This record gives sequence, C-alpha cells and structure tokens, in this order.
Amino acid sequence: MKTHELICIVDNGPHTPPDDQTQCVNVGPYTAILSTASRPLESLPMSRAEAMRQAAARQALFERLLPMGTVVAAKPQLWLTPDQAATCLRANAGVQDEACAWLRNAQVLDRFRDTPEISPLFAAETTTPDALERAISRLRNRLGAHIRQLLDPVVTDIIALPVTDDMLCNFAVLIPAKAEAELDRCVEAIDAIWSDGFRIRQIGPSAAGSFALLDLAWVTADEIKAAHRLLSLDPGAPQDVVQSARRRALMTSQGETSHIKHAARIVDSTRQSGADGFHLATLLSEDQGLGDATWTAVA
Repeated sequence: MKTHELICIVDNGPHTPPDDQTQCVNVGPYTAILSTASRPLESLPMSRAEAMRQAAARQALFERLLPMGTVVAAKPQLWLTPDQAATCLRANAGVQDEACAWLRNAQVLDRFRDTPEISPLFAAETTTPDALERAISRLRNRLGAHIRQLLDPVVTDIIALPVTDDMLCNFAVLIPAKAEAELDRCVEAIDAIWSDGFRIRQIGPSAAGSFALLDLAWVTADEIKAAHRLLSLDPGAPQDVVQSARRRALMTSQGETSHIKHAARIVDSTRQSGADGFHLATLLSEDQGLGDATWTAVA
C-alpha cells in the first residue's frame, strides 16, 4: 500500500481535508493530516530554494488548520499508510493533551546615524558598498538581539524563525494565557525604537511556529512480546493491572528505569490499538524529548 507524509495531528475532529493536497484520517476526536502525494521511489537532493518553498507551504497549511483545533506538527519525512495512521491515532490517543531590504535605505542611515555601527560611515571620507552592507548588518544584528531581550521577560519560550532581506527579526513566542497585556506593552517598546520605520506584523493567537513536534517510532510484534515479559503481564491486561505492574517494576529496579516506562507505554498502547505493530509517538521540543530523556508518555 502507498505511504503518504504525515503533516500533523489535529484534535476536535472529525475533520475534512482543507485542500486537495491533503487527506484526513479520523479516529475519535483526532485527525491525522496526510499528504495526498505518495512517497517517491527515490529521494533526490533538494535545493535551498525548494526547501524554503516547501517549508513556507507547510507553514501556510498549519495556519489554515489552526481554526480547526490544536495542531501538533509532525517531524518531516514521516511516511504512513492511512491504516497505519489510524492505528497510530489509536495507540497514541492522548498526544494532543501533551501538546499552541528596508534596512538599507537612506531613512535607516538617517535614523541610526549616531549608532556605533553607522556613525563611522559619516566620519569617513568615502564609503564603499561593502562597508555600508557590513555596518547595516551589524546594526540589524544588534537591534534584533535588543528586541529579543525585550521579549525574554514576557515570553515562556521563543523560536527564531527565518528572516528575509526586508525583515529585522522574526520570532514565534509562547506566552502565558494572561500575559497578553504585557506582550502588548513589549510590542509598544519595540515600536518606539523607530515608530515611523518599523512595520510590526503579529500572527495569532497561535504562533505560526510549533513548540511541540511529533515523532514516531515503529513498534514490532517482538517488542510488544518483550514488553509484556518484562512486566510479567498477559496480553490484553487492563490498564489498572498495567499500572500496578509498572509501579512494582520501578520499585524493584536497581538501575535505569526508562526501559520499564517504555515497556509500560508499549503494553498500554497495544491494548488501545488492538494491533500487533504500531507507531509510538514522542513529543519533541527544539529537537529534544519532552519530559523523560528517552520517551514521553503521550499514549
């Protein structure tokens, strides 16, 4: 059966595809958004321009999906069949719960002529284009760092997104639910740096970037059997029995316990999925696992 790239998982389902480039797999309140294109037989090297184009298209899709519910973006290049996607949703039923060139013109030089980056240009007898570009680049970097310093006390987390030639900085920020007024004051302070020259664009209420990324690992039938043996459990053991066995194994363990927690996840997800093989989900943040160093209980 053909496989398709998993783009994200959305709650508040069932949903219908937002466009003809995607398809939906609905299981209970969760929807897996897959591409309609099948996995290519051969993956060719991708140019930087094409990678940026695909990233922009993917981001635009995320923004269209935001009104549907909570969007958990999937790590790129995760390929599943629709049946595997459905099994993945059943095996990881709680995953959503763990988881919302203007600088180069004369106005810039005039506004920032007294700054340490620009003032030497006016003191010199001649100025080369390279010197001008280096000075503006240093000014850009300093202003971007200053803006981030203004945001840091307000936000819980911040991601630096790619910038184009006409952008000073581009951030996705995560703020506490009641911190909107503080963020507004911070934006006012940023605007005050150059009210006539800065154009501030805010996208919300959810950030265009995601602070949680979904990754999947295939669990084989042998791994399922090994997990049951480790916890001394029979197939189909109810959840309370699984949790008791997990606690007992953790209490008697003399060393590392991550394999015990991982085994309990496999056993519990096997019960939920009813399958002899499935994808187990892990939530990542900035390419790091959330919670336990190896696995995060999202099933």
